[in-house]
Amino acid sequence: MVAVVFRNCLAAALRAFARSGLYSAISVFGLAIGLGAAILVGLIARNETRYDHFLPGYGHIYLAGAMLIPTGHPVLFDAGTPSWISAAMAPRFAAIEAITRVSLQEVRLKHGGVEAQENIYWADPNVFDVLRFPTLAGNLQTALRQPDSIVVTRSAARKYFGRDAPLGAAILLNDAHPMRVTAVIAELPDHNTQFESGVFASGTSSYSRLTAVNFINLTTARAACRALEVGIRKASGAGRWPLIAQFLGESVLYTSIAAVLAIMGVELLLPTVNSFLQTGATFAWWREAAQMAWIATGALLLALLAGSYPALVLSAFRPVNVLKARSASRRPAHDAYRHFANHWSGAGFSLGLGP
Repeated sequence: MVAVVFRNCLAAALRAFARSGLYSAISVFGLAIGLGAAILVGLIARNETRYDHFLPGYGHIYLAGAMLIPTGHPVLFDAGTPSWISAAMAPRFAAIEAITRVSLQEVRLKHGGVEAQENIYWADPNVFDVLRFPTLAGNLQTALRQPDSIVVTRSAARKYFGRDAPLGAAILLNDAHPMRVTAVIAELPDHNTQFESGVFASGTSSYSRLTAVNFINLTTARAACRALEVGIRKASGAGRWPLIAQFLGESVLYTSIAAVLAIMGVELLLPTVNSFLQTGATFAWWREAAQMAWIATGALLLALLAGSYPALVLSAFRPVNVLKARSASRRPAHDAYRHFANHWSGAGFSLGLGP
């Protein structure tokens, strides 16, 4: 019985979709643009709030900075701090579990015939107690305890040594100082990280509501024109629940098509947006169930909101009033609905963005 009702509702929705081609195209493509824009904004926003999330315990890692207040000049902010500040901070703040220092420097690395300029971090021996990078070879806990030790990423290991785990191999720093590889870590993300390099050396060395409202208003306006259809069907014996199912089904169908088009558009446009904004947002909906669930939930809520007027109001019309063109008496309900839609559609629409 349920299958028959579903099949009938789907057939009616498809007929209505085909019968009003221009209206359907405007509704679907307009909503697709809005959904796509909302998804893009959500992806960029999520990307900008997930810096260094690849590090275990990222929520408890902080970068100390300095605020300089020169007399007669604007306040200056600096991401760096004096090297002695760590010794002063540790005993004063009981909440600090560990503190480490890193200092970025551009150097020249050379091994065999391979030579290049690289950014490296001079770091305290305990740096990997705080920054627990994924390890591919060696022991990070002891990697920088010895002077002249260096930790590299897998890509750097392949670049200079031609293999993934060149533990114990020497590399020349600034054409004069040999450093020994003690560990290899996984690649750092291209974006979403404050680290400019994955090379660490021992410091002891010598980041649209309007379209949703338009879709809802278009759906509402179109539904009002179908009052005569509702009156005829009810006069022919159609019950209210089949009409409710039909109108909601049509709204869900339109929104589903728009959501699919929006996802396709995001897939095509995201690389361009990333390049323009210099971000690394990703859209892996096929493997991130939570992301897809948010989009589906937002689209479903929007569909239910858009279809609620024709489903609940038009389906309740008395056939005799409709056929006598007295449906104007229902206008207050229509106005109340539009007021509700304009104030709350944005909330449902934002649910599709994802956390």
